[in-house]
Amino acid sequence: MRPSGLQSAAEYEQLIDFCPVVLFRQRPDFSFEYVSPKIDAWTGFSAEEWLRKPNLFKELIYEADLAALNAHLNACAGSDEVVSIVFHIRNRKTGRITSIAERRRAMRGNEGKLAGFEGVWTDISLQALVAKQRDEFTWDHTFGLITMGAAHDLNNKLTGILSFSELHLSELDGANPLAEGLRTIRDNARVASQLLNQIAALHEARIGSREHVDLNKFVTATAQILGRVISSRIKIETALDGATLVIYGDPVRLQRLIIAWALQAAVGMPRHGGITVATSVAKRDSREFASLTLTDTGGELPKDLIESGVSRAAFQVDETLAAGVLNQWRNFATTHGGTFKIESLPSGTRVELLLPTSNFTEESQQVPRKRWILVISESPELLSETVKSLEGQGIIALIAADEWERQLNPNWFNWDAVMFHGRETIPARLAALRERKLAVKTIICFSSGDLSEVDTGVSNTADLLIGPDLAQGGMVKKIANLMA
Repeated sequence: MRPSGLQSAAEYEQLIDFCPVVLFRQRPDFSFEYVSPKIDAWTGFSAEEWLRKPNLFKELIYEADLAALNAHLNACAGSDEVVSIVFHIRNRKTGRITSIAERRRAMRGNEGKLAGFEGVWTDISLQALVAKQRDEFTWDHTFGLITMGAAHDLNNKLTGILSFSELHLSELDGANPLAEGLRTIRDNARVASQLLNQIAALHEARIGSREHVDLNKFVTATAQILGRVISSRIKIETALDGATLVIYGDPVRLQRLIIAWALQAAVGMPRHGGITVATSVAKRDSREFASLTLTDTGGELPKDLIESGVSRAAFQVDETLAAGVLNQWRNFATTHGGTFKIESLPSGTRVELLLPTSNFTEESQQVPRKRWILVISESPELLSETVKSLEGQGIIALIAADEWERQLNPNWFNWDAVMFHGRETIPARLAALRERKLAVKTIICFSSGDLSEVDTGVSNTADLLIGPDLAQGGMVKKIANLMA
């Protein structure tokens, strides 16, 4: 039934076009009697084409979902209930896959005979992407913890190999035939140990801090990491400017961006591709910039992908992921006072980041960053004055909520330190912090007892131990010194 305020079918269709869902009605053979106009944006076919082509629906369904969809349609035909399913539909023009949540019901005629179907489709692509990223991030985080533990154990074994190799080499005559083999073992173990240390440092480093960076040395170190983690079929080269190029920026974030881009580009390359990381001096509007470029041989970039900011190489892997990386590049350039550009070459893709060269006065111009401490206390009311005093030192101390373990989630909160206050619950709460392996300062403040009675495992974990007899002013001073 059409609302009385609408005078024509055209007005009705214009109103429906504002609706974020697609409404549809089908005959018993699943051909369409009606479908709302938004279907064009999702599939690349107009509503009129959907009505003319009975098989269009199943042609556009993502292949892996077809069997489940057929079972769903058959079940709906025999039911009087509203039934639901989630499937994926492909846009014929762009190839984009949209996640669709469907709710449909059977319409009955005389004597309960099936007269057709009506229902609604809702685009849940964003929700599906968030769920996928959440699942992937959870696994990536878990796998990262496993990998780092294994890396530390392996590094310990490599250290043993290095020590024994050195010991035996010192006892052997240089002409001994075993000496050459031991030197090879020692050298390879040293290289492997260096790589593990680099990976560990990359994993544990935190973004957010800016410093003066020699861009040439930075690129050399980053290229060494790439050469060891990217397939040997991909050649990693550097082309460094002869001048010293110093920028003031976040080196951890920049290194992660370079590695993320290079890894994606490598996947889409021909068998013997290459990546060149180059630096140079650039002049823009009478200002001097340091230019950082990454050029890959992933294939020529189509115009539509250039406009959307996604490279061919990255697009072949994951369009959403590639777009996310490019947005991070642009954000890095914006927040560092620079510019970012991506362009297609006959042989691949080239990205360029321009950053202002440093005048070495940036640190004095920076507003001091506040430090954040999570306080987990058996008696929170005792620390209210301490919290106020810390704020006067530029340190924000927040008393943890009842569900304090949730606040130790690094995906939600980024703490500089965690302070445990009390006595009885400290060991158990400290264990929860250890499990998460957070890169934070650990402060333990005892409300009673003597520090000499503290368990060795607890005292070794703490960056700062505070006894119950220390006055508030002394406590605040010690914490401020630790966080400086």
